[in-house]
Amino acid sequence: SSGGNDDDSNHSVPVVANLINGRFQLPQNFGSDSSSKIPIIDPSSNVVLSHIHDNHTADLQAAVASAEEAFPTWSNTPVQSRQRLLADFAHLLHEKHVREEIAYWITLEQGKTMGDAMGDVWR
Repeated sequence: SSGGNDDDSNHSVPVVANLINGRFQLPQNFGSDSSSKIPIIDPSSNVVLSHIHDNHTADLQAAVASAEEAFPTWSNTPVQSRQRLLADFAHLLHEKHVREEIAYWITLEQGKTMGDAMGDVWR
């Protein structure tokens, strides 16, 4: 067919995994016939950029359990240390190559101009 291709069966697209307990994991039902995937589509071309898979209850429970396990350590971390970590992350986001990378993906996923996407990164 001409133009964009919203049928990704002829080529491989990346799958977005869950980040649980510091590790990227595919949903428990990944690859099964019951696995439901949600395409991330470039609105300007209808090309499937990636997939997000629906998570089952067990996946969500694992994420919540991991967060609950991490909470006491985080809450006992001195506020100055937490502020420093978040400030370091903010500084990373303001590095030109990082802003441009994030803005690039925003343009693909949302169809925005690069200038508009760069503004989103700054906000």
